[in-house]
Amino acid sequence: HTGSNGASGQPASKGAEQAPAKTENIYALPPWLSASAPDEQRPPRPLIPSRIDDDDFGDAPATLAMRAAAERGKLIHALFERVTDGASLAAAERWLDQNARDAFFDKSKIMADIRAVTDNPECAAFFGPHARAEVPLAAVVGETVITGRIDRLVIEPGLIRILDFKTGRSVPSREDDVSVPYLRQMAHYVAALETIFPDSTVEASLLFTHAPGLVTLSDAILTAYKPAS
Repeated sequence: HTGSNGASGQPASKGAEQAPAKTENIYALPPWLSASAPDEQRPPRPLIPSRIDDDDFGDAPATLAMRAAAERGKLIHALFERVTDGASLAAAERWLDQNARDAFFDKSKIMADIRAVTDNPECAAFFGPHARAEVPLAAVVGETVITGRIDRLVIEPGLIRILDFKTGRSVPSREDDVSVPYLRQMAHYVAALETIFPDSTVEASLLFTHAPGLVTLSDAILTAYKPAS
């Protein structure tokens, strides 16, 4: 007869109830697991090209006529921001009629200046259906973080064209007469876009709304003002 204590009637050995002996862990932990994390480098402060220097550099109006001329330039700037095609041009004219109520402003002359620019073959692409307005920009060039907003951007095969509006009264007729703050601003925009589009040529232009007048900036004049890459 087999009882609760086994066939022999004797209690089972205590050793049979003991858990097997633990084996040592043969896997060594990697040193980096217990090492302190390295100090995190502080990222560079973003640079906004349009704020590198005062946009009204050397252009503080001193007379009533000068202030009126500055206001006219701002109106033209606002109109250009609204123009992307023929339909928007008509809407911009209605906007001008509602917002320029000062008798000093010749609205027909202002709209004639606007159309002279938008109809100009050199400028037409910036106001056509393929142009992008108020384009946000962000790129890292070397150790410089560049952020900004481009007034007009046109992307073509192998060519990136940008345009920035300027309301200052001083209207240069050639790139050599463009003020340094403007050159520095556009050089940073170009450097950022060259990083984003490494296989394309980047062309930058300024549209001075006071005249208005267009000045295209060569890479030769911008190179000295680009951030180190």
